[in-house]
Amino acid sequence: MALAARNERAFRMKDRDARLIRIVIYIIIAVGGFFGMVRYSMRDIPNDPATIHPPTTEEQPEMSPEEKAEVSKAVAVYQQKGGPLFPLEEDYGKWTITFSGDSNTPEESERPKPVFEGNVSDLKSTVVVATLEAPLPKGSNTVWCSSFVACWKSLADELTQGPPKLVGAPAMATRLNAATDARKEIPPENLYTAAGWVNKGIGAEIRKGLKEKFPQKTPPRFDGLSPDSVVAYAYLEAKIKFAIPYEKAKTPLVFTPSQGKGSDVDSFGIAHGSDSLFLRDQPAVLYMEPDEKSLQPKECAIDLDRGSELQVVVALTPPGTTLAETVATVEKKIALAASKDKTKRPGLKDADALRVPVTAWRVMRRFTELEGRGIENAPAMPEAEIQLAQQDIFFRLDRSGAEVYSESFTVVASANGHGPTPRPVYYIFDKPFLVYMKARGAKQPFFVMWVDNPELLNKWTAKK
Repeated sequence: MALAARNERAFRMKDRDARLIRIVIYIIIAVGGFFGMVRYSMRDIPNDPATIHPPTTEEQPEMSPEEKAEVSKAVAVYQQKGGPLFPLEEDYGKWTITFSGDSNTPEESERPKPVFEGNVSDLKSTVVVATLEAPLPKGSNTVWCSSFVACWKSLADELTQGPPKLVGAPAMATRLNAATDARKEIPPENLYTAAGWVNKGIGAEIRKGLKEKFPQKTPPRFDGLSPDSVVAYAYLEAKIKFAIPYEKAKTPLVFTPSQGKGSDVDSFGIAHGSDSLFLRDQPAVLYMEPDEKSLQPKECAIDLDRGSELQVVVALTPPGTTLAETVATVEKKIALAASKDKTKRPGLKDADALRVPVTAWRVMRRFTELEGRGIENAPAMPEAEIQLAQQDIFFRLDRSGAEVYSESFTVVASANGHGPTPRPVYYIFDKPFLVYMKARGAKQPFFVMWVDNPELLNKWTAKK
């Protein structure tokens, strides 16, 4: 019995030792495999978070649309999660995908700083217009955002029950009254509007509504307004994060304005010869009209992220007499191209390049053309007068995406009351171009900018 017990203990010890040895071997294999993948993955992968390896056959087949869609979904999942914590490989049918462990997501510190912050009147070659139908001045950047139209329509609903009739009928008021109601074109989750009387608590209503819809937004204050004042307010917030960030430019882009000399500006896009497979399929070439001699784009429109819910389009196109006419021309050509070819809009081919200027800025505009004007059809407020009409706009477009924030106010009070306290192939966009943002499928955009000169473009600085 004693011998049998000793043999059993010895057997158990050998079995335990064998298990320990197997565990150590597994750990060694796992660690070796991990560092092997690190070495394998630390190649020059310029932008995609993944590299695709075709089957090891003599003939390298092209990836089918179904295979590409499946792998694209996998890339998107990892991109949304910020990329894998360490390199890894996964098989998708005949194909192997290596995730590099680098999502290429730009750090917050990389975001471009605003090239200008202040009153638009301090800029020499930039204007902010109240409506898309305003004349497009030659040689100037022209900015429009729908928040002021939404604010104006809210004022009409509250005070005049129809288009406000201003004394002297200024052209700006006429265009605002005729403008499409922006509130119908903007997704509800991107816009907040309100209008009401100060003595009925419109200030508290706006603060509460903003906190519920846009918790990060600091609500405005309406101190100093007479109780019988009417406030109309609109706030628009829209952001597009590109599924795959575009590449940083390694050289300056010389932007040539319609008047004057070119300037070196910062830019992003896809370099000629870049092997960023999925990045090349992210933008959609909505249409392209080549120059007869160079065969490079004379006119074109690019959707910078075909998969985003909101859409940001950049277009090389001659300017019209208004922003509305310019956008309509581009949209008409997009529709025509789609009607001729109902297949999916193409991305960039292997040898194509894309470069778009980086822009970030914040401007404020007082619509003095409206301020001080009496309103003739406001029966609830005798001698009604517009005492404040203001719009603030922030816009950014860089390799990670686009965003616009815009806040608009209109304050109406009796002329006898107390006024408010004033509130202080190569798609190279190297010449005047149009940029606009809208809900995908909407008839009208909510932000439009005609970029005519580099005043609001971020200047090139050599990368360290």
